[in-house]
Amino acid sequence: MKGLKKPKLGVSDNYTDKLTQHVLSSNYALTLLKNWYSIGSDGKISLDFIKKRAMYDADSRDENLAKTTIRGNVRILDQGMVGLIDNSHLLFFEFSNIENVPVENSDSYIKAIANVYLYKFNYNEELDAAFNQAIENEKFSEVKFLENLKLIESEPFTFIVKVSLNVDSKASIINRLNKQEEESTTKSDQEKIDDLVAETVDKSLFKISRAYENFKAKQYLTKSEDGKWIAELGKKEGLRADQRFFAYKYGGGKLDDEGNIIGGKFIRKGVLRVKRIKEDNQNKENASFYQVAGGRIDQGYLIQQAEDYGIDFRLGYSFGEIGGASGKISYNATQLLSKHIKFPVNSLKAWLEVGFQPKEYSVDNEGISLGGSSSEGADKFTFIRFTFGISKDLVFAKNFKLTPFIGYGGETVSWKDKPVGYSITTGILDAGTEFSVNIIHNIQVVAYGRYFLPTGMVNYTANDISVDVPLNWSEVFEGRKGVSAGLGIRVQL
Repeated sequence: MKGLKKPKLGVSDNYTDKLTQHVLSSNYALTLLKNWYSIGSDGKISLDFIKKRAMYDADSRDENLAKTTIRGNVRILDQGMVGLIDNSHLLFFEFSNIENVPVENSDSYIKAIANVYLYKFNYNEELDAAFNQAIENEKFSEVKFLENLKLIESEPFTFIVKVSLNVDSKASIINRLNKQEEESTTKSDQEKIDDLVAETVDKSLFKISRAYENFKAKQYLTKSEDGKWIAELGKKEGLRADQRFFAYKYGGGKLDDEGNIIGGKFIRKGVLRVKRIKEDNQNKENASFYQVAGGRIDQGYLIQQAEDYGIDFRLGYSFGEIGGASGKISYNATQLLSKHIKFPVNSLKAWLEVGFQPKEYSVDNEGISLGGSSSEGADKFTFIRFTFGISKDLVFAKNFKLTPFIGYGGETVSWKDKPVGYSITTGILDAGTEFSVNIIHNIQVVAYGRYFLPTGMVNYTANDISVDVPLNWSEVFEGRKGVSAGLGIRVQL
């Protein structure tokens, strides 16, 4: 199947074959249709859920022809319902290696291996006819439908893929904030199981949606009155802030004698991310988008969900008193936070950076004796720094970003013949801005400027005795602070 990468997700096995036989021999088709049409125990049919989910709006001519009967309304909806219901799926969860993990001074949690099995409902014209023929006197007959189902040759379900995951029930900080739980909350076994299942659903849907076409939300792009890109998508499709979408233009085809386009294909023209999800006065959800890469986008382009991990890697080299090679990893916190709470800030990131710089200094300060070859004058030192903090992407002109950031960390130093048990460290404030330009949608050239400011006293350890020396880092290593500028490459995953 196009878009499915089975080797990465999993393959069929003996258990899967047995489960498939169970699915085909059970009445899951009936269960799904009863849910779609909200069929009660008395056989009465309600179309409210279908109209809301499909956002169907029949014209007055069809409504008059139908004469408001259930059978008539179902037939009107059939114009688009086969395709909608055909996108129904079943998920089965199998848990193994279940363990209760004790945590010192805290509540225990459950961990397990989860196998998730995905099946697609093959709702074709035969099944649709079997359903319609089971409507008698404005009521649905389960017995009649099951009799009709036996006459259909095609299988009602197809196995798609198996996904294996490591999952646990550890409550995240986000879940605690969302549920207003205290850190010391002790959960019941059932609550832990609920958390385990919720984690399994979240992880499996993310993994499947990266490879399986039917799980990727799609819609046509329009413009709002205030000029924003919008589409009729929302929480029912699992959307969240900063979720990535590709925008496609259909082109390259030719017109046949009857005026139909043949031989065309969808061409990717840009990359968008979800900005906000709002409900209009008719209770329809609309998502607004902002463009982060690509060329010109027009109304009518097809947009499709293209999940990413929200992780950036940057390698660079900077010049300045504090500089050298560095590696930085960032995570889009908005993607995580917006899963659980309404979060108003797009592209808010948490980051961690490690830097490395060899540099020569002359060290001769009262209160610090380095020992080794650097104790008497100038020598080469190797500085290693680590900083962490937050940043915010500001996108402009589609392919450019300004990313102000601020962080805090520390720096330590090593030198030739450094005695065992000696170390010198300090705190360091790191603030600045990155400017990046897209090479392709997920790779950028980055230029950055920053200011390093060592903070507090120098921590000096010798012979396992640690003291804070009343000296600034830039006094021990003369002038070691100030502005730094650098270049790098960033890759987004």
